[in-house]
Amino acid sequence: MPRLRSVLLSALLGAALAAPSAHAEVTLHLYGYEGEQVDAVIDWGSPAANAACPRIVKGAGQTITCAEAAASGQIRISGTVPQFGPGETAPSGNSVSRVVSWGNVNLKSLDGAFRGNTRLTSVPNNVPETIRNLNRTFQDASAFAQDLSGWGMSLKNVQTMTDLFDGALAQLTDMSKWCMKNFEEEPPGLLGRTEIRAPLIKDFVQRQPRLRECGVSLPDGLPASAPADAFFSFSLRSGIQVWSNAPAGTSVNQMIFEVAGGELPPGLTLDRNTGEIYGVPTTPGEYAFQIRARQY
Repeated sequence: MPRLRSVLLSALLGAALAAPSAHAEVTLHLYGYEGEQVDAVIDWGSPAANAACPRIVKGAGQTITCAEAAASGQIRISGTVPQFGPGETAPSGNSVSRVVSWGNVNLKSLDGAFRGNTRLTSVPNNVPETIRNLNRTFQDASAFAQDLSGWGMSLKNVQTMTDLFDGALAQLTDMSKWCMKNFEEEPPGLLGRTEIRAPLIKDFVQRQPRLRECGVSLPDGLPASAPADAFFSFSLRSGIQVWSNAPAGTSVNQMIFEVAGGELPPGLTLDRNTGEIYGVPTTPGEYAFQIRARQY
């Protein structure tokens, strides 16, 4: 009885997809990810399609094509689908026209999910917080123009997004409020092939992500140098910015500060509670360090 209940809930909450046209050939890539296997059931949206097309996917996963999916219905996937996409092994991804819901299928990767898909029009305005991999998700999806700025904070666990928008020529998502806390540098190909797009549009519309930041930004005005043997003081808290899409309850007054990388110059101290860097620098030189603000 507990197993039956689990299957029913999974079916009700499974990912829902729309087929591109009546009796068009639909291809789905359902695969395992990092050792986790697939255990999924596909409802193709009509009795005829369910009778004609494979419905069960287990183990490492596979690519399935169905020529009978009806445009008037929805394709539903229930169970466990760690990766919805072929990764880098196939030139094209899932051939659906839109994704209604990501569902509750323990999705970890969208690697190559919509690669080369010229029909794709929309996906949900967020992604499951279980997502780790967005490599090649919209690569060469040349007509996909949906603004995905709403993905912002749900990206907090993503670790890789190489070539996310590579070749997605219509894509102008503002990524300045995307949670990029796991990225030290801009992922290769993230903004697409800039040499074949209008530079002014890229610069003023498709704003770039803030690396190593998520929900708040520290001030940009930290002095580049401090005189030796003279008292130095700079308040980080006074210039901190809370993003408009930060989680409810985010408060500057509840932030604490810590050195996340490198070391402060000798003689300087960071007060973790107030966010003040202060002291008398004692040793001339160049010092690189990173400071992180987080809510306790």
